[in-house]
Amino acid sequence: DYRDTVLKDYIVQAYRPTGPKAARWSILSDYAEDGRVEYLLGGWNDRFFTELELLGTEQEEHDDQADAAATGLIKMIEDSDVEWGII
Repeated sequence: DYRDTVLKDYIVQAYRPTGPKAARWSILSDYAEDGRVEYLLGGWNDRFFTELELLGTEQEEHDDQADAAATGLIKMIEDSDVEWGII
């Protein structure tokens, strides 16, 4: 199992998001519009932001990165007593 081998030195918690995806994406969008989202510059930026821009349109092909970003933010909000940072 990946969690038991590659991630064995990390705290890993399974999380299954609930509710409509658009509601979760909206939280991420609101935080970003308020200037409360930062990202690292990298080769993934164009693909990530293109995916975000196409959410809910006919051109949308994938939403995995948007789901991961929104879910991660929601978990950080829910676990607000935890000090978050870049590892």
